[in-house]
Amino acid sequence: MKVEVELMDDGFFFNKNNTQCPLLNVTYIKEDGKAYGALSTIENIFNPIAEYVTIPEEVRLAVIEKYGSDLKQYYQENVTHE
Repeated sequence: MKVEVELMDDGFFFNKNNTQCPLLNVTYIKEDGKAYGALSTIENIFNPIAEYVTIPEEVRLAVIEKYGSDLKQYYQENVTHE
């Protein structure tokens, strides 16, 4: 499966909440050649919350494999842990 990720500009809203990390535009092409796209938060890539998941688990794992080290810097810098 081919996976591409684009960081969106700051200030985008997602699920009626302003996220602390940039949004991701995730594009993926499945084995059958069909292309799909979805917005996701970096938080949902590394720590998915079921009600806000917008991409299949296999795509999420492919994003981590391909872009994880690049995205992790945004997640660690911007997420506060309670």
